[in-house]
Amino acid sequence: MSKKEEDFIENLNLSRDISSEFAITEKIIRTSAKGRKYIDITLADRTGQMDGRMFPNPIEVSSVHEAIKLGSVCKIIGRISEFPSDSGKYNMVINILTELEDDDYQIEDFIMTTENNKDDLIAEIKITISNMKNPELKNLLQSFFCDKNFTELFYNSPAAIVHHHNYVGGLLDHTIEVLKISKAACDIFQDLNQDLLFSGVLLHDIGKIKTYTYGNGPIKISEEGELLNHIYFM
Repeated sequence: MSKKEEDFIENLNLSRDISSEFAITEKIIRTSAKGRKYIDITLADRTGQMDGRMFPNPIEVSSVHEAIKLGSVCKIIGRISEFPSDSGKYNMVINILTELEDDDYQIEDFIMTTENNKDDLIAEIKITISNMKNPELKNLLQSFFCDKNFTELFYNSPAAIVHHHNYVGGLLDHTIEVLKISKAACDIFQDLNQDLLFSGVLLHDIGKIKTYTYGNGPIKISEEGELLNHIYFM
């Protein structure tokens, strides 16, 4: 069953009760100003993310936290609240959280994808490589970006689970944004080694193609990513 349009996160901008499906992307036990422990949960669907807070019985906080699976899709019953008051920022107080089976939800409701034109971004990379004057660096980049298996992963991988560009195609978006910043820097500081700078930009996050799993729902960290992280894959 697909989520109701009004229950997508981008539309949760009124204080009201909620009963809908959300993916769990992050969880952590925190302590309130009054000393009560609670579970801070990041909820997600294909339109965005929202903070959720769950207040189990104090003696059950650890066990409830342990039972919540990152990357799972759950049926959540709770209430949308504006906090702080008059801030325009909304979060969710979670009363009931139940993990769903794969057949209980539409996976398309939870896959966030880039809004940019992928062909335009890919063209930016190809033009940048084509214009390079250093043959060694050009050959190095072509060994990656002329490899079909590599580019299939690079053009579709997310750049993170939570912090930035955390959606399918996010790694490509992030790389192009950094590339544009570096080109602007070269216009100002004309003594910079452009070929070396652009090569570093295009390759700086390639390890992320092995860091995350995606495409079948919420982005998760892979076993390799858990053990090594993206820096070591380079």
